[in-house]
Amino acid sequence: MANDKYTDAIKNFNWIIENKNFEDTEYLVYKNIGICYAHLESFPQAEANLLKTLEYEGSKKNGELHQWLGYIYCVKEEPEKALEHFRQAFNIGQRGIDRWLVNQQYVRDHIVILDKIMRENKDIFPDWEKYRE
Repeated sequence: MANDKYTDAIKNFNWIIENKNFEDTEYLVYKNIGICYAHLESFPQAEANLLKTLEYEGSKKNGELHQWLGYIYCVKEEPEKALEHFRQAFNIGQRGIDRWLVNQQYVRDHIVILDKIMRENKDIFPDWEKYRE
């Protein structure tokens, strides 16, 4: 039942894209499609749509976008990318217009966890120090 609302939302967002029914907010449509796919655990589609969002100027100060990308890269077991996006979410979230959408504690906790994983597995992540602040 819950999945139906995300599937319906994706259809509606795609209709908006097909009919070009937006004004300077196209990036928000792709972001929301990506979030819906993440809720459906369709992570390749979620990643593709969230990355598409980054092509638009309006997305540059969107911490929520980076929070979701961090989550997806955690699921995909790509800690370097996850850490990069969580740090961006944290930094943007402190001052960005969408700071109320960024869960600072969630992001901060993931930064600490990912840093620890990379530090303790230097054989797998030899360049871990370049991801530190």
